[in-house]
Amino acid sequence: MRKIFWPLSFLLLNLTFAAHAVPLKRVSIAEFEQLLSEVKGQPEAKVAKLVSGLELTERASAVRLARWESEFPGRHSQDAFTVLADSSAFYDLPAGETPATAPPDTEAQKAILGKSIDYVQTTINRLPDFYATRKTENYQDMLGRPGSFNRSSGQTSLAGLDPKVIPHEPLLDAGKSSLMVRYVDGREILGTKKNDRSVGDPSNTLTTHGEFGPILVAILDEAVKNKIYWGHWEQGTAGAIAVFRYWVQLGQSSYQVMIPQINRSEKVFPAYHGEIGIDPATGAILRITVVADFAPPNQQAASSILVEYGTVAIGGKSFICPVHGVALARFAVPDALGPVNRIDPVVATRFRTELNDVAFVEYHQFRGESRILVDNPIDTPEPPAPPK
Repeated sequence: MRKIFWPLSFLLLNLTFAAHAVPLKRVSIAEFEQLLSEVKGQPEAKVAKLVSGLELTERASAVRLARWESEFPGRHSQDAFTVLADSSAFYDLPAGETPATAPPDTEAQKAILGKSIDYVQTTINRLPDFYATRKTENYQDMLGRPGSFNRSSGQTSLAGLDPKVIPHEPLLDAGKSSLMVRYVDGREILGTKKNDRSVGDPSNTLTTHGEFGPILVAILDEAVKNKIYWGHWEQGTAGAIAVFRYWVQLGQSSYQVMIPQINRSEKVFPAYHGEIGIDPATGAILRITVVADFAPPNQQAASSILVEYGTVAIGGKSFICPVHGVALARFAVPDALGPVNRIDPVVATRFRTELNDVAFVEYHQFRGESRILVDNPIDTPEPPAPPK
């Protein structure tokens, strides 16, 4: 079985500004837009502070996000909008944005899933060899950074540490990077980062891969073998999207997550659930989400992926490929603070949250090209005749 690889690591940052915890308020889309109307025309800093202290209870569509960004064009407010919308990517759309179309009957549902299975098994394998650029904006909270331990004064162990009472910290811009990804013979090959503006070591931050095919192959295969059922209709840019929900149990998961430990990382394969959005006419997968269900002792962890697929041009032809992605993770990060003695070092815990907003752009086909150079002498006038 092909694995979904999501290696996860944590970037240690230099603490250059003070932590500023804000109360987190959960609001609906309608409530949020009412709050926006009240701060229209206000300084950007006030708008960004408002947005960063909120969490949506419903999914914000790309259309809504574009409208918010056009109404509040400041960079800080737009970063806050991106974090807010991406964090809501794993929720349901507002009720008013879901078509009231009746669900397909059982046979029609089976037909849609059958087309999707055929799509994954055939169409993806027929993709040409190509390369594309993965542009990532990384956001991190303050609580995961050195000097910001989630423990009371004098606390010297994990005893009494309750993740549920950790104050909310806004996710702040931690840098951008571009990475060339090659897709050759059905395999995804990661290149080196270019134009990197990450804070600290750019190789040690939240990363994902498998979006160009392996994630679809593995999830659809495991969903069909475990549990997959009808969800709802959604309205896409080119028509209706059939959304199925699925669940993959522990022991049958190929979703790999690396959980940080002191001086090492622990590889786990958690149970997971999510949604698969399918074009009912072609079986093409247009949207997929993965939400990990961690077992103890990692039950406080969070790890979620969204990939949206769209039509891109490669070598003059149209193909369905990744166009946008979101990766969201939260883990307890232990730190050895001692050793207080050589046998029993003191351990404190930071809770780290990271979010990646990813755009897949600049698709190009690998193509062998050759040119035949032909001498093309320039006509020159004949030399004059010698004198007689």
